[in-house]
Amino acid sequence: INTEMDDAAVDAKIEELKKVDYERIGEREYVEFVTVRNCGDNARFVELAKKAAVLERGVILETTDAEAAKAAVEAIKDVKPVVNGVNKDNLEAMNEIAKTYGIVLGVQGADLNELHDTVEALEKAGNKNLILDVTAPTIKETFANAVLVRRTAIKDGDRTLGYPSIVNLGVLCDHNEHLETALASVFVLKYGSIIVMDKIGYAEA
Repeated sequence: INTEMDDAAVDAKIEELKKVDYERIGEREYVEFVTVRNCGDNARFVELAKKAAVLERGVILETTDAEAAKAAVEAIKDVKPVVNGVNKDNLEAMNEIAKTYGIVLGVQGADLNELHDTVEALEKAGNKNLILDVTAPTIKETFANAVLVRRTAIKDGDRTLGYPSIVNLGVLCDHNEHLETALASVFVLKYGSIIVMDKIGYAEA
């Protein structure tokens, strides 16, 4: 859900995700996270964060605005949301939020070198509760990022990139639900620890 959606659209999306909750081979299959994306309306961002927090799912707050992140985290601090939007420009402010509230940070970069350097800086600041957002402008780049991050950590032994990866198909697929479903299958196999989808119903699951 995002801050550009009206209440009716948000409620419809929430009802949609609630339907994906079933048991398969003795294991519960359900939507484990709700992502709340800030498109520039900080007050609405906090409002939607509160709405997501009562769903008994993990919450991912997607914003590069440290002030918006702090306000939203403070509003739902008991559920320990993930803040995805840490970059080279805001890492100090975001790291302070993480230390204050004991939350996980999602780290982004213009390329893998920048991602590596930002993670390294956060580690030096004492933070190792991280997720790597490997989403890039294109499908090809995102796939390459997901594979290279895992290969670098395991084969090359560079533990700086040895964190779980998040792939945001909602951004990557531009609301093409069929492409999104196909790519979700790809990234389940190719190292997407968390896959964010614009649409998730029983068929997609």
